[in-house]
Amino acid sequence: MFISTGSSSFLPRLATVITFTLAIFTQPYTQAQERITVTLSADGKQIQTQWMNRNYTIEAQSLRVNVLDALDCSQLRRVEQLSLTGQRFIGTPTIDLNTNSIAIGVLLSECVETQQSAVVVIKPQPQGYTTSLVQVPGKRPLNNEFSTYPMSSLIGLQYWDNLLLVRQGDAASNQALLVYSVSESPGGQYKGCLPVEIIEGTGLCPK
Repeated sequence: MFISTGSSSFLPRLATVITFTLAIFTQPYTQAQERITVTLSADGKQIQTQWMNRNYTIEAQSLRVNVLDALDCSQLRRVEQLSLTGQRFIGTPTIDLNTNSIAIGVLLSECVETQQSAVVVIKPQPQGYTTSLVQVPGKRPLNNEFSTYPMSSLIGLQYWDNLLLVRQGDAASNQALLVYSVSESPGGQYKGCLPVEIIEGTGLCPK
């Protein structure tokens, strides 16, 4: 997790944006009702957020993730671990009204009909924000808070009853729903996985 003060203003060079007004709610650090908005650039390479009358720009390429059992697109083979940089934000962000956290998907790599993705959680702070990785467990222990096993193509995200639900799929039409408790850590604590569709292999739930 890291704290950033971000950018203080919107970038004028963006020609087209898609704006999601996520919620109006009371911030824990102020008595005033605060409107939070997230604006996704047309190419998905950055999001612009606003809260407490401050604007912040977050670049997808500023997010670096250590991926275990990753597909190395440069060699078209699996490697034990690989450091990947965010290519673009994907999907629609979702917000937790209880913690003020914003979750959004990030595409890390794409080749041979395979996407490797991750989910990050952005938590507003009085003078900036913190960014945390939603970690996927696997056969080996994760090295640190910036490590995860890869997610596939992200279908949707939703906060519900102190849980973060992450739905993913792949080219074979397998689907799975990963469940995280958001009350235990900023990025959520993995609680389990529900196979939604198993078409080929053993599905997409962590092994």
